[in-house]
Amino acid sequence: VAQYSAYCEVATGILLVLNMLTPRRNLILMVLYWQFLQLRFVLEKAMGNTSGVLHLSFAAVDRRITTTLSKGPGIIMKGYGMVKSMLARQVALPEPGAKPKCTVS
Repeated sequence: VAQYSAYCEVATGILLVLNMLTPRRNLILMVLYWQFLQLRFVLEKAMGNTSGVLHLSFAAVDRRITTTLSKGPGIIMKGYGMVKSMLARQVALPEPGAKPKCTVS
């Protein structure tokens, strides 16, 4: 049940992104929802649970996207790879003892 719930959460996020192409777009909702998913993803990773339901859901979506895009021109796959690596950096945990990215002084 938890895995299907995670699939629905990821699908909702993708639908919110696709909704940006329609007149009924809602930028604030999309940004807040993806921040929520990013927080959950980082918390799973911080707990050492890289086989958590959200990780598995994103991996399944990535497999489908990669399979679909591999049939098209190489430039699209290269663009997807760049977006994927940028998003992976967004959820990377800091190295122990490393200086934080954001500091308030």
